[in-house]
Amino acid sequence: MTIALAAMLAGRRSQLAIIRWGRKLNAETLATLGIRRGRIPCPSVWCEFWAGLKVDVLEKLLGQWVLGETDRDELTHIAIDGKRLRGSPG
Repeated sequence: MTIALAAMLAGRRSQLAIIRWGRKLNAETLATLGIRRGRIPCPSVWCEFWAGLKVDVLEKLLGQWVLGETDRDELTHIAIDGKRLRGSPG
């Protein structure tokens, strides 16, 4: 999500443009964005990500966070990829 948001802030609008923008980032820049693997996800992962994104839930959670309506200690992250639902730790 961070890569997509940064790419869109840089003017990229399509999925392919976002992926291409992300591939140009070096490992240090990716680490700054919180990506410690040193590379971005492959295109098929991006497809799954966008297909599984529940925009209404994301809007609600982000809106509550911005307005300060959430307990900062409770909201450590927002899982949008289903990993928590499948029991993965992160």
